[in-house]
Amino acid sequence: MAMLPLRPEVIVRLAELSVKIAEQRHVTAIRQGLLINIPLVVIGSFANMFINLPLPVYQQFMINMLGSQWKTIGSAIYNSTFGMLSVLLVLSISYFLAESSVLAQNGSIYPKLTSIVSLTCLIAIIQPFSSQGTLGLPLNWLGMFGLMPAILTALTATEIFLYLSSIKKIRLCLFFDEADPVISQAVAGIFPAAITLLIFSLVKFVTIIGAVMDIHQLVYDLIKYPFVELPNTLGTAIIFHIMVQLLWFFGIHGQTVLGAIQQNIYASATDKSLTMYLEGGQPTEFLTTSFINAYSTIGGSGSTICLIIAILFLVRKGNTARLAKLSILPGIFNINELLVFGLPIVLNPIYFIPFLLAPIIMTSLSYTAIAVGFVPMTNSVFNWTTPILLSGYMATNSWTGVVLQLINIMVGVAIYLPFVWLANKEKALKMNHALDTLFKLAISNSVTQYVLTRRDTVGNLSRVLAHDLREALAKQELTLEYQPQIDQNEQVTGVEALLRWHHKVFGPIPPPLIIVIAEESGMIHSLGKWVIDTACCQLKNWNDKEIDITMSVNVSATQFDHGNILEDISRAIDRNGIQPKNFEIEITESIAMNTDTQTKKMLNSLYQMGVRIAIDDFGMGHSSLSYIKNFPVNTLKIDKSLSMDIAKEKSCKEIVSSIISLCASLNIKTIVEYVETEEQRTVLRQLGCVHCQGYLYSPAISPDKAYEYISKMNEVLTKTSHKNFSPEKFL
Repeated sequence: MAMLPLRPEVIVRLAELSVKIAEQRHVTAIRQGLLINIPLVVIGSFANMFINLPLPVYQQFMINMLGSQWKTIGSAIYNSTFGMLSVLLVLSISYFLAESSVLAQNGSIYPKLTSIVSLTCLIAIIQPFSSQGTLGLPLNWLGMFGLMPAILTALTATEIFLYLSSIKKIRLCLFFDEADPVISQAVAGIFPAAITLLIFSLVKFVTIIGAVMDIHQLVYDLIKYPFVELPNTLGTAIIFHIMVQLLWFFGIHGQTVLGAIQQNIYASATDKSLTMYLEGGQPTEFLTTSFINAYSTIGGSGSTICLIIAILFLVRKGNTARLAKLSILPGIFNINELLVFGLPIVLNPIYFIPFLLAPIIMTSLSYTAIAVGFVPMTNSVFNWTTPILLSGYMATNSWTGVVLQLINIMVGVAIYLPFVWLANKEKALKMNHALDTLFKLAISNSVTQYVLTRRDTVGNLSRVLAHDLREALAKQELTLEYQPQIDQNEQVTGVEALLRWHHKVFGPIPPPLIIVIAEESGMIHSLGKWVIDTACCQLKNWNDKEIDITMSVNVSATQFDHGNILEDISRAIDRNGIQPKNFEIEITESIAMNTDTQTKKMLNSLYQMGVRIAIDDFGMGHSSLSYIKNFPVNTLKIDKSLSMDIAKEKSCKEIVSSIISLCASLNIKTIVEYVETEEQRTVLRQLGCVHCQGYLYSPAISPDKAYEYISKMNEVLTKTSHKNFSPEKFL
């Protein structure tokens, strides 16, 4: 879908640029600070809708049910959520910014202490003074009215505190052996916190000396000043919307800041038009409060009902789609804080242009429609929470007002659509980067950190995958594929069961990543049990069709450490009525080299049961054969680190030859993995009795294809010469 008139490479560059901006640590901290407060934003949005529904029947019903003071309930909820949003943002943004710092990662500072310091700095800077002293904390600065100062304070105070905390000379390095370790960090932060707070207090002092008792009010007065003498024209309306949208984009409630301007220009125009209409005349004012509410800000500032529709049109699944669905009901009543702070639109470079353009274009279009006589001028007053379409009719007492609203919505959707598409591109690019990072961590032998607890995109993705893996396991959406193992006579003697998960969004998830997610989320035991049960059931199915092979299943170290692996295998074998000698578990060298008594006992019990033991990935890690004398080993699998270059490097060939000879003398079966070329097969045939597994013979395939491959290959090979035989023809 070509949503933007741009070349693909330009779109990719735009998406990559957006990703870089989004991953900048300050922007990330702001976004995380907004997102962590979504529950309170949702609650506050619905409380706002609860008390402002402009339906007389509803209002009277609530009075009859709860009394004339019923709005106190919703107001209390709204004031405790949106009314404290600046405080909440200071705490959360400061915390996430500090948490991403090197000082926090090496344990030098405590992020929660940084949040507390930032909050004290905000209080120092916003408290107004007069000649009589402090006037107390202004509640308006603690809520939505003070969002931008709160964000700036959080970023500035945190960076100052982090910088000061990195100076060893001003840190009190005291250690308390018997106390909570937080104490040492708290004591170390005394001087950095004091200096940070002093800096903000000095800024406040300087402003008071300059006769500025309230910095925030001064800034907002300067913002409003250009509008004081402007006439009520289309140009003024466009400038007004540009300023409102800019303020909202930076987290400032635009309508609140410019409320006096809206009251002076548009409310007075509304009163004038309404008076003339009631007196039987024709309204003369194009631009009124009713005009803005009905045609310019449909669904809230930025005409975000159009954004909701655009998201639902392009995005079918995921958090963005769920957020849009949750925003529909408040959006109908022009309440859009959930979308503004939840998506978020605030400080989101992708949505800046449509958020700015939509109201401007819709205002111009509506102005033109009234000027040419398609729609009457507004001639009534209604609450800003009046539902969409109803407000279109009430504004003009004409159905043409509803038609104009619908046209505006379609135009707004068209404006937002390409940017929603671009946002999806950015998200996909970000997720692909995170998925690559996750996979590299999963296959790394040196990974020491948990991915589920990370606070970045990688951590977010890993938690999504953990949730989806749990659902996939419950809904039987996981599958097993089977890769044949071929002996020197090129007969199939066994298969390795390999886990497969095709994610609905990200496609095939690499098995090592599945295991890492399962281990960290505590699903590895239930997942391992499912794999064992499924593999044994499939082996039983093949046995019933007179196919006698070995089924190999990988078992992780975590399953040995904490699971009931012995009981799971025993029950699966008994339930399916298969021979234990035909079931093999593949363990890594880390398990084999474990001298733990419990591990030895479990492996010996499995061996005595008749289950085969295979050492997987020999050639990686320690690669020591000392465990052969400690554990019962039936099979040794040589990894690609040795097999891939066996036809090119003499050293690899000599090492593999020695391993094969040693295993043959100990009656241990040898399987060489990653056999992918004819040259490898030729060399391995020269080395003696060895089994092969790799793409030269077959990739991992579905149960049906595996049955066809095994039955045809073994049948043909028992009746024909092996000369020039090619097993690939059966795939």
